[in-house]
Amino acid sequence: RLRKALNLAIDRDAVVGLMNGLAKPAKGQVDPSSPWFGNPTFQIKYDKPAAQKLMQEAGFGPNKKLTVKIQTSASGSGQ
Repeated sequence: RLRKALNLAIDRDAVVGLMNGLAKPAKGQVDPSSPWFGNPTFQIKYDKPAAQKLMQEAGFGPNKKLTVKIQTSASGSGQ
């Protein structure tokens, strides 16, 4: 539930907008046109209400927040 909720919580079109259109929304680790993409049963899309519902079902909410650690490179690569 948690991974599904996190996928539904990301507005990929907004991320593309932040990149000035120089990207396209990711639907997985490989492009959907690739023969290795497979046939997933879960459609990745932005659906905030569904994400919130799944988070509640997983036990998270206003009184129990999810903590996420994001690591970035300090190498100065600029990426």
